[in-house]
Amino acid sequence: MFWLSALMILAAGGDLTILWKLFRFPRSKGEVRFLDHPYEVGLVIFERTFSKV
Repeated sequence: MFWLSALMILAAGGDLTILWKLFRFPRSKGEVRFLDHPYEVGLVIFERTFSKV
C-alpha cells in the first residue's frame, strides 16, 4: 500500500506543476486560453491582446 501511495503522489506531480504555472502567470485584460500540453509536463498559454490600430 505504501508503494502504491508513493506512486500516486509522484503521478500527481504534473498536475501540481500546472497549478504552479497557472498561479505564476500574470493576469492581463486580454483573452487567455490555457491548454494542457500534448506531450510534455505543463501547459500552453495563448493570450489575445487587443491593440488599437
